[in-house]
Amino acid sequence: MELQRANLLDRYFYVWALFLPIASFLVFPAIQGTTPANLLSFFSIAWILIVVRKKELITKYIVKMAIVIGCFMFLNILSQLGLALIRPGLNLDLLVLVDKDNLSQLFFRSSFFTQTIYAIACIIAFIYVYTFYKQSWDKYLFGGAICLSLYGFYEVTYFFLTGNNGDFITNRTFDDFSGSLFQTVEIGGNLFQRLKSLTGEPSMYALTILPYWIYSIHIGKRKISLVLLASLILTTSATAYLGIAIYYLLAFFNRPFNFKKVIGTSSFALLFTFILVVQYKNIYYWLDYFILSKFSGDTISSIERTNNLTNTISFYLDLPIFNKLFGIGFGVSRSTDMFSTLLVNNGLVGLLMFLAIFLYPIVKLGKDFRSIGLRRANLITLLVMLISVPEFAYLSTWLFLAISYNQVNKDKLYYASLKKEKGEWG
Repeated sequence: MELQRANLLDRYFYVWALFLPIASFLVFPAIQGTTPANLLSFFSIAWILIVVRKKELITKYIVKMAIVIGCFMFLNILSQLGLALIRPGLNLDLLVLVDKDNLSQLFFRSSFFTQTIYAIACIIAFIYVYTFYKQSWDKYLFGGAICLSLYGFYEVTYFFLTGNNGDFITNRTFDDFSGSLFQTVEIGGNLFQRLKSLTGEPSMYALTILPYWIYSIHIGKRKISLVLLASLILTTSATAYLGIAIYYLLAFFNRPFNFKKVIGTSSFALLFTFILVVQYKNIYYWLDYFILSKFSGDTISSIERTNNLTNTISFYLDLPIFNKLFGIGFGVSRSTDMFSTLLVNNGLVGLLMFLAIFLYPIVKLGKDFRSIGLRRANLITLLVMLISVPEFAYLSTWLFLAISYNQVNKDKLYYASLKKEKGEWG
């Protein structure tokens, strides 16, 4: 009977995993945030209470949930306390606000509550996976990623054949704008749609799929990794290319030093140099078009990012010391990078806590190939968020973080049992 109930926990995740990466479809279009994944996240609490019969397991689950949500709320209450006591005269015009109405109100803005609901959905998903994850979930875990990528391929192909937007699923809107931006790129005189699937935009697709792609490599899912890599390339997103480049650099420098590596690297360097000399004009054009211009400030997107970063940091530096530590409230501002967004919303303490949440499993994970994959997935996700995609509410981020914490916990129990056995045998 207990085994059957455990299977029900597994099966719940199997369904959840299919919808987990989807962000632009709402079950109730009039209510923001009602993506299938978020609704399944909130309902998972009731499911656990119905299915699980072990009081000890439920107690651990509730305690973990209470600690994480309690810390999150305490940090945000401190930010509001600072605003209430100090009442600083702040000009919100410098910030990119989540809620652009009522600029005179700073204390407990409406976006504080709406964004907190999204954050709690992420916390619930994190605790569920952290507590109940099994490696047998992996084959179902990729179901959602593959469906998302295939829909992206369909959109790109449909536009190539018809010249029209083929997205017929997205129903999410923000201020009368689609919740999934339709963007194109010109290549060789032809117009192509940038792959974004059922996410907000190409960079958000990259944030979603990068950890799936990395993890698929490290658990031997070669065909899946190739499909996901192709989809990332078709985003033509600097975020995707940055994540891919960091991964391969880490993979290269992590390889043990040997003679074959030196020969292979030298041969590749000579070949690359030859191609660079012969085709330098074409190569420079493509590098400049897809990558350099996006980081050098030559595009509208990069100029906007630079201005947002500068304005947000300037706003932060003018805050009173208490609010420099704890921010002005979760969900108030949303710049184009997570670094400055966290500094303003949650202060230096909040930024350090966010970094610590990711860095702990990165440091503690083992040295087997699967753990290395989880480590790289979390590191690259963290860097991408800090630099270019300030999106915390995509559940895929918290899925892989939770799997990492689950593995760290299992490693602790394993080594503790080994020590106990050594002690018993003298």
